[in-house]
Amino acid sequence: MKNQQYYEEVAKYYDTDAQNYEDRYRANSILNLIRHDFRKTTESFFKNKTPQNILEIGCGPGIDVIYFSKRYPHATIYAIDVSPKMVELAQKNVKKHAIENAKISVDTLSTFLSKAYTENLQFDLIFSYFGALNTEVNLTSIANHLAVLSKKKSITVLTFVNRWYLMDVILHALLLNPQKTLLRLKNHWRGYSPTKKLNSYTRSFREIRKIFSKKFKIVLTKGYSIIFPPWYSNIGNKIAQSSLGRFLWHTDQFLNHSFFKYCGEYSLYAMKPTCR
Repeated sequence: MKNQQYYEEVAKYYDTDAQNYEDRYRANSILNLIRHDFRKTTESFFKNKTPQNILEIGCGPGIDVIYFSKRYPHATIYAIDVSPKMVELAQKNVKKHAIENAKISVDTLSTFLSKAYTENLQFDLIFSYFGALNTEVNLTSIANHLAVLSKKKSITVLTFVNRWYLMDVILHALLLNPQKTLLRLKNHWRGYSPTKKLNSYTRSFREIRKIFSKKFKIVLTKGYSIIFPPWYSNIGNKIAQSSLGRFLWHTDQFLNHSFFKYCGEYSLYAMKPTCR
């Protein structure tokens, strides 16, 4: 019952967020750049094959549904989101782009699982971008669900808001703001907005690895906004479009060969199932 109430809160939060989400996304150069790299990293696993069934968890207004529907026109794209308003937007956008290979529904992963059982569905690619799974209460249960939905040689690409965002900790420490310095390290994180509270869960690489290691092998880890500006920074968005921004982006790519890839604002994990 508590979990159900929580998911209802998440749905209401993103119903409100849906009102101008697409306009804010289009105007945000950092979000666009990071999304492009998420996609490029995901597609790198399909250079010599084409996925037939794709599942997106937390589809929002359908930005990646449209992209992957066009990128893989012979695949069937399933997309779920807990927000009815986001799903409504996604369905309108899919119709606008004349997409016929996408199926979008209001679901949590656990409720979608029953449909997958009924239709005997398994997926070549499962992905979740921009931390949709940070609002999942029981990530161990999610790992088990994803294992059931994964084909033998499938790829799962998940991104998370990181618990250890080193530059954020340093910045707020220098500004003598201990409360903000420790925000992500608490059991519940209220999210980015100073006005809209949404309790969610940040997790470290060690936690992610422990949760998923029984069902998956992590084959790739990438960090984002290690020193490159985070997407929610207005000043950062101006910097991102400059020569300094390009330098910081390439520095992030270099830092991905070190421990610092676990200390960015976002972390991406590409996984292969081990239990099939």
